[in-house]
Amino acid sequence: MDGPSEEDLIQSARSGDKLAYEQLLRPNLPSAARLARVLLGGPGEAEDAVQEAAIRGWKKLDNLRAGAKFQPWFLGIVVRQVRSIQRDRWWTTIRLPELSSLEPGAQDKALQGEDLRRAISKLPPSQREAVLMHFYLDQRIQDVATSLGLSQAAVKSRINRALRQLRVSVATKDLL
Repeated sequence: MDGPSEEDLIQSARSGDKLAYEQLLRPNLPSAARLARVLLGGPGEAEDAVQEAAIRGWKKLDNLRAGAKFQPWFLGIVVRQVRSIQRDRWWTTIRLPELSSLEPGAQDKALQGEDLRRAISKLPPSQREAVLMHFYLDQRIQDVATSLGLSQAAVKSRINRALRQLRVSVATKDLL
């Protein structure tokens, strides 16, 4: 065995061991940052969201159920922090790539990617979170459900509704 188990690290962190909490947090930060960046649209706010989520996680570590995995619990905190930032935000900015700097063939790919990003951004937040966690972060339905505090059936339903909406949005764009 390479080191202490996740359960041992959780117990040590609950007892005030900051190094144990750091060991729990470190492998989960890349996924948390990717999720926050996609939900918020930029690295600056995403970094703030993940840092705040890490602090909240430290303070709320006693709320992690015995035997529960750390990653879904922590990603749930990240999603709630993102929601808080989105609620507080009074402005929105759409950042488009500089298409003139792209090669001719790459322009089409960039536009297709931008179309999908726009379609995803128009999904209701509850559907967008589920889709991004499942497909972008490659999380299992069970872990998405744990992170969002939902049943697996509710997560599947949100993903299916989102995919139907995305198919319509992308198909409509292709027709234009």
